[in-house]
Amino acid sequence: MAVGVSERIKSSIREQALTMGRRIDLYLTENMPDLVAKYDLATRRDLSNIDKQFGKFENDLGELENWREGTQSRITDFTKRINRLEAKYGIESEVKK
Repeated sequence: MAVGVSERIKSSIREQALTMGRRIDLYLTENMPDLVAKYDLATRRDLSNIDKQFGKFENDLGELENWREGTQSRITDFTKRINRLEAKYGIESEVKK
């Protein structure tokens, strides 16, 4: 006995009935990119790189602190040099007035 095409389709539909969970899965699969963009959601890809990003920011902050300390040291040295030159040539600084 041969099974007709309509019987195969009916059987397939019965096997893959859309339950509430399956409907939700289909909805999310179709609309996930829009939902992520609309609500600014984090994805697994975003979270997987977060440790690397924190490490990079910590490194950048360390470099910034080193730059700040170096710059502060240079400013102090320049101020001392300016004061010595002013004293040597008898010039009164505009800032001191």
